[in-house]
Amino acid sequence: MFRQAVHLFALMAAHITGDLFGGMLGAILPVLCVHFQLSLSGGLLHITFFIIVTNLFQVIAGHLPFNSDKPWIISAGLVAAALLPLIGLLPAGAPNLLILGGLLFLSGLGIALIHPDGLRGVHRLDKIPSSVSTACFMVSGFVGFSAGAWLSGAIVDRHGLSGLVWLTPLCLIPAVGLPLLGVRLAVEPVNSTPAPDNNIGVPRLPFGHLFVMATLVATAATLLASLIPTFLNHHGHSLSFGGRAVFLFGIGGAVGSLFWGFVAHHKGYWNTLRLSLSLGPPFLIAFLLMAKHASAVWILVAAGFTLYTSYPLLVTLSRHASSQFNLRQRMGLIVGGAWGIAGLLLISLGPIGERFGLPVLLHLAWLSYFLALIYGLVTLRKSGPESPTKPVKPTLHHNKS
Repeated sequence: MFRQAVHLFALMAAHITGDLFGGMLGAILPVLCVHFQLSLSGGLLHITFFIIVTNLFQVIAGHLPFNSDKPWIISAGLVAAALLPLIGLLPAGAPNLLILGGLLFLSGLGIALIHPDGLRGVHRLDKIPSSVSTACFMVSGFVGFSAGAWLSGAIVDRHGLSGLVWLTPLCLIPAVGLPLLGVRLAVEPVNSTPAPDNNIGVPRLPFGHLFVMATLVATAATLLASLIPTFLNHHGHSLSFGGRAVFLFGIGGAVGSLFWGFVAHHKGYWNTLRLSLSLGPPFLIAFLLMAKHASAVWILVAAGFTLYTSYPLLVTLSRHASSQFNLRQRMGLIVGGAWGIAGLLLISLGPIGERFGLPVLLHLAWLSYFLALIYGLVTLRKSGPESPTKPVKPTLHHNKS
C-alpha cells in the first residue's frame, strides 16, 4: 500500500508539472496579443491550436501499439512540455508567429504523451480505490494547470515574458523520478472486460454517452480557464489576480474531487455525479454577476468544489465502461478527444466573444455543465447506473519486464 501511494504521488507530480505548462497561455493572453500583434480571435486561435495538439495526440497516443509497462514515454513528454516557456525569448512582432506555433506544437505534443500512460499508471494501483486514485490524478492536473496560470501571470506581471524561462527546469524532477521509483503501467488486452472496483460495483455504462458528457464538462472548464484572466483584466484586475482566480477554482476542485471521490466510492457514482452537476452552476452565475468585486473570486472555490469532480468521475466510469476500445484507447479518448473537441468549440466562439463580449462566453460554461447533467439524466437512466457490476475476472496484466 505504501509503495503504491508513493507511485501515485509520483504520477501526480508528473501530471502537475505537465499541465502547469499547459495552463500558462490563458493567463498571459493579453500580453501575448500585444507582444505578437494579435487580436482576441488571433490569440484564441493560438490557444486553440495548442489545445487541439495537446488533445489530438492524446487520442493518437492511446491507439499506438506501445504496450510496455515502463514510464519512459511520460518522461519524454515532460521534457517536450517544458519547451513552452521559451516563448519568452521570442522577439516581439507578428513575423515570429511561425516559431511560436512550433513551440506550441512541440509542447502540446509533450503534454499529450503524459496523460494516457499516466492513467495507465494509476490503474496499476490495485490497492487504492479507483475513484480515489483517479480523482487524485485528475485533480493534480487541474491544480497544475491552475498553478501555471497563477505563476505565469505573476511572473509576466513582474518580469515580462522573458521571466517564463525559469519554469522550464521544473520538468526534470518527475521525468527522472518516475523510472527511479519503479513506477509501472497497467496493460490490458484489446478485447478485455474491465475489472470492478475494489469495494463497490462500478456501473458499466456505454462509453459513448460518457464521452459526450465529458466533452460538455471539458468545454465548460476550457472556457473558464482560458477566459477568466482576460475577463477579470477587462474589469481592471491584474494578470496575476486573474491567474490566482483560476488557481482558486483549481484548489476548490482539488479538495472537492477528493471529497466526492470518497463519497462516490461508498454511495454510488451516478448519484455523486448528478449532485455535483446540480450544485455547481449557481456558483458560477454568482461569480460572473459579481466579478467586478475582488472578493468574488472566492466564489470560484465553491464552484470548483462542486463542479470539477464531475470530470474525474467520468474518467473513472470510462475505465469500467462498455466499449469496443481497450483501456489505453478509452483513456486517450476521454482525456484527449473530449478536450480536443472543447478546443475546437473555443475557437468557433472567438468571434461571438468579440461581438457580444466575454461574459456571454463565460455564461456558456455553466450552461455546458447543466447540459451535461440533462444529457446524463436522459441517456443513462435506462442503463441502471447504480447497479453494481457483477464480479468478473480482472484483465489488467502486469508485465514482468
